[in-house]
Amino acid sequence: LYLSSLPDLSWAKHGIHRKGTPGFSQDARRAFAQNMFHGARYLAKLRHSDRLADALMAMQDHVDEQAAVEDYDSVAGQQIVDEMTKRHDLFLNPKVNPLATMATSVGFVWYLGLSPASAVVNLSQTPLVAFPLMGAKWGFRKAAAALERASRETMGAGNDLSKRLRGDELAAFERAVKDGTIDITQAHDLAGIAQGEDQGVVWRMRPIMKAAAFMFHHAEKFNRQATFLAAYRLAKAANPAITEDEAYRQAKDITYRSHFDYAAGNKPRIMQGNLARVVLLFKQFAQNMIYTLARQGVLAAKGDRQAAKAFGALLTSHALAAGIFGLPLVNVLLEAASMLGSTDDEPWDAEGALRNYMAEAVGPTAGAAAAHGLSRLTPWDISGRVGLDNLIFPDVREGLEGEAWAHAAAASAAGPVLNMALIGPAKGLALIADGHWLRGLEAMMPAALRSGLKSVRYATEGAQTRDGKTIVEDVGVAEWLGQAAGFSPSRVRDAGKAREIVFGLDRRINARRASLIRDYGDAVMAKDHGAMGRQREAVLRFNEANPDRPITGATIVQSVRMRTMRAAEAEKGIYLPRKRRGLVEQGRFADVE
Repeated sequence: LYLSSLPDLSWAKHGIHRKGTPGFSQDARRAFAQNMFHGARYLAKLRHSDRLADALMAMQDHVDEQAAVEDYDSVAGQQIVDEMTKRHDLFLNPKVNPLATMATSVGFVWYLGLSPASAVVNLSQTPLVAFPLMGAKWGFRKAAAALERASRETMGAGNDLSKRLRGDELAAFERAVKDGTIDITQAHDLAGIAQGEDQGVVWRMRPIMKAAAFMFHHAEKFNRQATFLAAYRLAKAANPAITEDEAYRQAKDITYRSHFDYAAGNKPRIMQGNLARVVLLFKQFAQNMIYTLARQGVLAAKGDRQAAKAFGALLTSHALAAGIFGLPLVNVLLEAASMLGSTDDEPWDAEGALRNYMAEAVGPTAGAAAAHGLSRLTPWDISGRVGLDNLIFPDVREGLEGEAWAHAAAASAAGPVLNMALIGPAKGLALIADGHWLRGLEAMMPAALRSGLKSVRYATEGAQTRDGKTIVEDVGVAEWLGQAAGFSPSRVRDAGKAREIVFGLDRRINARRASLIRDYGDAVMAKDHGAMGRQREAVLRFNEANPDRPITGATIVQSVRMRTMRAAEAEKGIYLPRKRRGLVEQGRFADVE
């Protein structure tokens, strides 16, 4: 009763909350960590909550005072105050469900954990994002030299620059570590580690997350250290009179703009709810990248030369890594071109046509590199991992139409956790039921194990379709070893894309042919001579465009005969050949006297 009567900010009062569990925990390490975490959180609230509240009140007072000023946008000002107030409430009272924390942790382990490819691709953010931004600010040649030197020093120091730096550089580095610029990683944020979410869940997941995030964490740490050090040196070299504090500020700014701030509190509020954090797992990178490109583009349009350089360099770096097909909205433009260039009788695929033109103009290898990046000059492809083409729209397999496309788009939009929990197992069980055991296991495995199983299949039987047709027969040692690490073989990707385009066009032509036969048959059965004339003209156009699969008079007669026979012999809407009609007896429960 005494403890309950203490003020809300009393630490003693904090200790009276109980779960009603008999006895006490013998896990001293967990109890110590949990107690210290909550203690630190309590002290932070005690030290800063009143200052934050005062700052919010001062912001509100400023908006109220300026409301009558003619050139002051009070609406925008009030929106900022409202947003900061809502974020302040979320910081003080986080409402994260343990299931959401568990789901995001498992999702991270499932898709990125223990995958060498994920860690290696994460290292590409320095040349693809940091270098363009630094080059636009300080010059590309100087930025390249500074990043190369800082990267060598970071590797030489065992990914810990505190062992090598001296003087003001060491002081700046230690300050960056202290304020979180260099040790806040995407891996740790996605896992919910040390973010004040459900500590019971987080602590149980911590050993798994520590192992799964090891490579990813150190890749992110390397990126931030090299970028920060290079930017700090460039800032000082550009202006010898600059203060160490200003050089630190510029280095910190470039580090966050290049590698982003993945702290839980920096997420958009729409991504902070329990459902949102599960559905939008891994989407914070896309949100940051979209903002970076859009911001540089808008500033460039307003005449900002540095932004124009940054925007052009960002597109160039990603074009080199992922090809022209990996640039933003290129796939949308190709789809639009395919629609405009196609007719009902002659479907056309813009991507396939462009790939063919590039292969004929500069050769297959150079054409593949231009289309999907310089990695196509090696046995391994990374374009699908670093491209900007799917930042906004869901990644849906090409060639799908109608209901199949809608289902695939909905599954992609539902997020990786739902795919992991429902769609992957369902697909795997269906494959196993069809006798494809290895493929079924692949579909149900985490990314790291799935890559390993696929590499075994490539090494033993080559790249094949489900029905045993060979896509690439001789998958080389380097290619299947790369697949084991998570990198798709370049030749397999190209062959698979060609197959996808060819079969997509074939399906559309066959669907058009079946539609014409059906419509012509309907006109014949209805004895509608006007419709028969129109359908005859449509058939002639189709036959002219597709002489390899013509529709003949015999085809129409056979179709009408079969449809008439099936309609006459159907029972209760069921038609089966005579030898199989005994099965109709199994539906006798629907007979009504």
